[in-house]
Amino acid sequence: MLRRVWKLLRRRNLKADLGGVDLNPWSKQSAEQSTPPEMHITYETSDIFSFDRSRRADFIICSNFTHHLSDAELVRFVQWMEDHANSGWFINDLHRHLLPYYFIKNLFGVLPLNRLTANDGPISVSRAFTAADWRRILAESGMQERTKVEWFFPFRYTVARRK
Repeated sequence: MLRRVWKLLRRRNLKADLGGVDLNPWSKQSAEQSTPPEMHITYETSDIFSFDRSRRADFIICSNFTHHLSDAELVRFVQWMEDHANSGWFINDLHRHLLPYYFIKNLFGVLPLNRLTANDGPISVSRAFTAADWRRILAESGMQERTKVEWFFPFRYTVARRK
């Protein structure tokens, strides 16, 4: 996602400091190996909930992460983004629905994938959220105002808030 943001900024002659955070050290290693040096995107391994309150960003982007959280953790995460973003935040994640669940389950069952990938895809879809779930989570976190929940093909939700 950060590489795409970098390319979009470059096309518009804009610059930004881009950084990614993941709890898993393998994610950092993989991201660094996949990012050309000229992009100057930094990656770190950290628990975002342990960030100093003064550490802020203009925008926070979250991609394919929220379905790994419980409802209580997601409320906490939304509140964390609100506390650490100066101008707004954006979430892109899966939509829980039977069609993508069975499509992935059947497709991954016939593709030569490792067991983890074949197992994780359907689980991720089953743990994802619906529009009603997002509205409830946003209400619980106190972020329902000025927050937009939109559905996109193929079975994705975006949740965005501008301050």
